[in-house]
Amino acid sequence: MLKQFFITSLLLITSFNLLASGTENAPNEESPYNLMGEHDGKGMSVVWAVNEWPAGLEKMVIKKKSASTGNEWTTLTKTPLSPGVKADKALDNVTDNAEFLAEMKQYQKEEFEKNAKGLASLANEKLMKAVADNPKVIFWVNMSILAEYKFALMAGFGFKEINPTKEVVTYGLFPVINGKEATTPVLTKEFDLNAKTKNEPVIASKKAEKGMNDKGIKIDITYEASSLPEHYGLYNVYRTESGTKEKVKANKNLKAFDTKLAEGEKNITLDFQDKEIDNTKKYTYEIVITSLFGINAKPITVEYTPTAQ
Repeated sequence: MLKQFFITSLLLITSFNLLASGTENAPNEESPYNLMGEHDGKGMSVVWAVNEWPAGLEKMVIKKKSASTGNEWTTLTKTPLSPGVKADKALDNVTDNAEFLAEMKQYQKEEFEKNAKGLASLANEKLMKAVADNPKVIFWVNMSILAEYKFALMAGFGFKEINPTKEVVTYGLFPVINGKEATTPVLTKEFDLNAKTKNEPVIASKKAEKGMNDKGIKIDITYEASSLPEHYGLYNVYRTESGTKEKVKANKNLKAFDTKLAEGEKNITLDFQDKEIDNTKKYTYEIVITSLFGINAKPITVEYTPTAQ
C-alpha cells in the first residue's frame, strides 16, 4: 500500500535539502541529480533522485571507488536500475547481499498484495511517459518513491551495500540516457565509513504543556541542528502513562519537519499536539527522530505533569 505518510513526508523528501553526511564533489548547483546515503555500521544505504527529469534519462547505474579499489570505479548495480515498480521485478540489482535480497522480494510481494492497483500507476512505462510529458511531475512522484527506503529500492532508486570496507568511499551516478551509459559520473559524493554517525540530538529546550483551549497536550522541542545529519527529518512520538509500562504510539502516521535552516539560525524546532488524551494525568513522552533510511536517533524524553501547568 502507498504509505499514508507520503504527503507529510513531502516536506522532507522533495525539498532535497537532505544532503547526508557526505561531501558532494560534482557537478554544479544547477544539476537536477541528487545522491544521498547513510552508513549504519553494518551497511551503506544509497538513494538517487532528480528534482526534474532529465531528457532521455532511462536508467541509472551506481558505482563506487576507494583506496581498496585503486580509486577505479566499480559497478555496484548488477544491471542498470530501472525506475518504476513491477510485481515480479528481480531486484537483484539493488543489493549485494542474498539475505537482504530475499527480504526485499518479500517486501515487494507484500506491497503488491496490499495495493496492486495503486502501484500500477508507478509502473515503468507509465512513469516514463509521465516524466516525458512533464519533467517536473517527478516532484509528485517522489512522494511515493522516496518516503520509505525499501520502497525506493523496489522502485529502482537506490542500492543497499552490506558490510562494505570501512574507508573513505566515493559513490557516483552514471545515468543511461537514450540507451547509452554515461562514461563519467553526473554526480559524486564522498562518505567516510569510519566516521561515527551523529545520532544524539543536543537539546536546547523541551516542554510539554496543555494544548490549545486546554485540550490535549502540546510538546515543543528545540535541538541544535549540527547534532544530527540533515536527512533526519522524520519522527514518531510514543507515550507512557504514569503507573503503567505500556508504550503507545501517539501519532498515526510518520511525521515530517523541515530541517532547512534560515540564515543565522542554529536550532531546529519540532512540535506535536497529542489531541485525544486526558491531560489531567501524568505521562512520559519519547520523541524518536529518524532518517530517510529508517535509522533512529536516540530518543528525546519529555515529562508531562498536570500539576505543573
